[in-house]
Amino acid sequence: MGWEGGDLLLLSLLPILMIQPSWRTQFFAEAGRLYPIFVLILIFVNLTLLSAAANVPTWGIKEVDLIEALRPLYYFTLIVFTSLCVRRYGLSIVISYLVGILFSGMVAYLLPSRADVSGFAMLWNPNVMGNMFAFGTILASLLIFERHLSIAAFFLIPFIVLSALTYSKGSWLMLLIGLAACGTALLSVGARASHKEKTVLLAGFIFIAALAVYNYSSLRDLIVLKFATSQFGDSAADGGTVAARWGFVQASAYLALENPIFGVGISNFEMAYDSLQDLLGDNYWASDNPHSAWLYILACIGMPALLIFGGIVVAVLHQLSLRIPLTRGLRQIYMSLVSLLVVVSGAVQLQILTQHFFWFLAGVAAGWRPAAAKVSSTE
Repeated sequence: MGWEGGDLLLLSLLPILMIQPSWRTQFFAEAGRLYPIFVLILIFVNLTLLSAAANVPTWGIKEVDLIEALRPLYYFTLIVFTSLCVRRYGLSIVISYLVGILFSGMVAYLLPSRADVSGFAMLWNPNVMGNMFAFGTILASLLIFERHLSIAAFFLIPFIVLSALTYSKGSWLMLLIGLAACGTALLSVGARASHKEKTVLLAGFIFIAALAVYNYSSLRDLIVLKFATSQFGDSAADGGTVAARWGFVQASAYLALENPIFGVGISNFEMAYDSLQDLLGDNYWASDNPHSAWLYILACIGMPALLIFGGIVVAVLHQLSLRIPLTRGLRQIYMSLVSLLVVVSGAVQLQILTQHFFWFLAGVAAGWRPAAAKVSSTE
């Protein structure tokens, strides 16, 4: 799921595959078919580079800025690879990716953070893990459309359990949205599910319910304690997370108004944010990022870049909408849930910009052709 794993595998595999003329031809043909999203990504990359250059006199520049600026071009390679694999082999690569998320989640469970909340050990790197579990539910919903109900349940059950250990309200909300999307997908295939698949789903539901009942007291304390940390009315200095996030909104808006075209540069948020400490007052909470992809792009790269990235997200969601084998009403419900999950993800963390799972979903949306279900004629 990172440079030490998935990236090294992909970057090692691509040159080997490129040696084969037939595969190379298909890869570049797929890249050409995805030209519209490539143009958006290229514009976004260029705006990031211009932002970095424009802010050298004020804030300077770091060597890592170039790598970070060019990263979306690498993600486009991931999109093309994923789309081509899905076209050729179906959703097998989605199952492999879900195995990767589950493996990462188990590692995070075995290497928990030191926090012990209401008897539960918090997962290591909980916010990133929570985002992966949430996007994993969306990927699992695609398996449901293909009537791989047992496989989807195999992943959804541990995702639910592990998400509880992220100690993140945003992760909990995204998981609930993702599960609602899975429920919507299940409406399209439930009547045609086999007795065995229905039994597996029922057993999974009973297992989760029994686990929740057995740990009811601890779960209740965990939820109460977590919501108490919001500390409505308290300052960020006193630990109020609502005040801290409102400070990020204020700071990002102020920086965007001062630098609407190019922002302050992708590695300069912390310095620019710290310079506003007196202005923010009790809403200031030391951080090197605004804990939001939307605010980060707005403050650091500028308003045009935010519009372009929003265009990328809309393009991906539109591609997915064209593939969903549901009647119009149910498709709108399903896509509203998926869109809401993406918006919430971008509102609480940076991961849809800086991690793989959104870009992987983009590749799946571009290449998927559902085989099992049929779209209603009311489309």
